[in-house]
Amino acid sequence: MKKRNLLIIVLGVITTLKLSAYDFVFVNGGYIGDLGWKYTNGAVLNGKKFYHVADSYREQQGFFDTIIGMKVDCWLYDTYTYHNGDGSEIYNKYIPEFFKSCGCYIVWEKETSYDVLDVVKTLMKQRNCDVAIYLMLGWGYVVNYDKSKNRYSLDMFKPYSLY
Repeated sequence: MKKRNLLIIVLGVITTLKLSAYDFVFVNGGYIGDLGWKYTNGAVLNGKKFYHVADSYREQQGFFDTIIGMKVDCWLYDTYTYHNGDGSEIYNKYIPEFFKSCGCYIVWEKETSYDVLDVVKTLMKQRNCDVAIYLMLGWGYVVNYDKSKNRYSLDMFKPYSLY
């Protein structure tokens, strides 16, 4: 996977020398929190009542640096504390809706990788989160940690403009 990440970075640097509109929006706001998704009448999850969806996933912002000196904005989520490890709404609802609000749609890559950047794993461990989402060089990445298998996985998506 290190070769794949390096190839993605090299190709991205060659073909992408500026941030796209959705990269800019992502850097300046979160997926779930900034769009204001709420539970209509509140939701009780593991004995605690939530009104804001972002709070129930313990949404947090983090940063990491790449080997080429890029500072990457990363959004982190904890699905185990209040959602029993189920992040499906994040992938199937909130990520697509976030990009739709930015005037984009996304296409998921078909292959899942299990080779995740160590810096992302470290950030996830530090924040006690099992889902990390970040954009780098025009691609979106979703990292998942499965506690039962003690394994990280990486899925990629490509945002495209609706216009």
